[in-house]
Amino acid sequence: NGDDSCEVDSFRIYRSDTSFSISDTNLIGSVPFDQFQYVDTNISNDQTYFYKVTSFSSGGESGGSNEASATPKKRALLITDPNSFEVNLCSQDTVFEDLTLTNSGGLPLEFKIEIDMEEQSWMGGSDNFGYTWTDRNLQGGSDYSWVDIKDFGEEIGGSGDNDENYGFFSLGFDFPFYESIFDSLRISSNGWISFTDTTAKGRASWENKSLPWIWGPYNLIAPLWDDLKLTDSSKIYFNADDDSAFICFINLFRYSPTGGGPYTFQTILTKSGEITFQYHRLNDIRHSATVGIQNWNGTKGIQIAYNQDYLEDSLWVRIRPGWISVDSMWGTIQPGESKTLNLNFDRLSYPQGIYHANLIINSRDKNHELDPIEIPLTLCIDTTTSVDFEEDQKPVTFHLSQNYPNPFNPSTKIPFTVHGSQFMVHSPIHTTLQIYNILGQKVRTLVDEPKEAGTYELIWDGKDDLGKDVASGIYFYQLTAGDYKYTKKMTLIR
Repeated sequence: NGDDSCEVDSFRIYRSDTSFSISDTNLIGSVPFDQFQYVDTNISNDQTYFYKVTSFSSGGESGGSNEASATPKKRALLITDPNSFEVNLCSQDTVFEDLTLTNSGGLPLEFKIEIDMEEQSWMGGSDNFGYTWTDRNLQGGSDYSWVDIKDFGEEIGGSGDNDENYGFFSLGFDFPFYESIFDSLRISSNGWISFTDTTAKGRASWENKSLPWIWGPYNLIAPLWDDLKLTDSSKIYFNADDDSAFICFINLFRYSPTGGGPYTFQTILTKSGEITFQYHRLNDIRHSATVGIQNWNGTKGIQIAYNQDYLEDSLWVRIRPGWISVDSMWGTIQPGESKTLNLNFDRLSYPQGIYHANLIINSRDKNHELDPIEIPLTLCIDTTTSVDFEEDQKPVTFHLSQNYPNPFNPSTKIPFTVHGSQFMVHSPIHTTLQIYNILGQKVRTLVDEPKEAGTYELIWDGKDDLGKDVASGIYFYQLTAGDYKYTKKMTLIR
């Protein structure tokens, strides 16, 4: 009202955690008249507080403002245990390890995992899921060997087919591909294969693109993706057995006034997840194709070639899944909770040597991007990196035998022996025997208790922990006794 005595000198801030009253005991601070914010730092996580503000002048203190409330939450905080892994595969094919992620903060945490593979001299490249690729020129010393299936394969398509999509065709086994497992596939006359899609999203299936490509086609395997057609001499054959599938494209031509062809090439899939392309004859190749793979939404993939001078007669290309896989590549962890991930170290067909990778864990809460965490991984195939791997320095504590029968249906027996060390002959050793599927996901726990030294035999009835029958396929059984782990394969056939 123009009265200088009413001008505001400062603001006072009051806080209460119960019913509110303006009193000296609730006064937590004041700010000058020209400041319109206050940071309250002396607070507890997840405690609701109530606030009021008054103005102060030479004329006295005003009444309280409207009441406001706030519940502070600590940001999410990710802790990992352990912080690195070293695995040696001298006498076995697979080792499982556990990685525990803990959210010690106050907000839900979302995480996504990427795998950064260290390149080897014989690798052509990798993606952030762990897939790597090589070819005859890079790896060397490996002979080209075309697989002719025309006498026993299923003939697909016919003369004049253009932009056709065939299938589904049963694989006869479970094939792991990125985040999923598939038991059938579809075939495009344009030189590509998919486990789900037959068309590219918003584009014609013949218009090859650089990979990865978010508009599809998804779950893609592309030995020679181009605008192709079938003529009188063209054939496509498919054949699958218990552990391999073959897709052969014979004498396909480019659908173009400028010509190109005939092209004869094939794709071989094995139940381990490996993919092999073989190029038998590529007459008048126009360097206009895409060669590679990509995942279910076009965000991850390997591009081996895109419209470039790469393909040639008698070339083979091999794409391997990563020697490290994780059963959950993303997820959410609530405040104060943990999630245990299973890491599967698998030698597959990787040559002898020492391999390194980083497991990169990206995480965030609803307000913040957290700093990425890198977990160093080391895999030694038929070699060692430290005395930690010199197993003859340690007393043997168990022996895991091969299950029998194998393959089996509906049940199998798993024998194992627990030995007491020289220091604990009469002491029981905590022992677990667990079943995992090909993705490294735990299916069944058969034993989880201390065991006296002795010989045991357990029966797995082909059911999971919920009592449900599991599907046909390869499974791993892992015995852990004390500090030791040992894993073997078995096959269930329904």
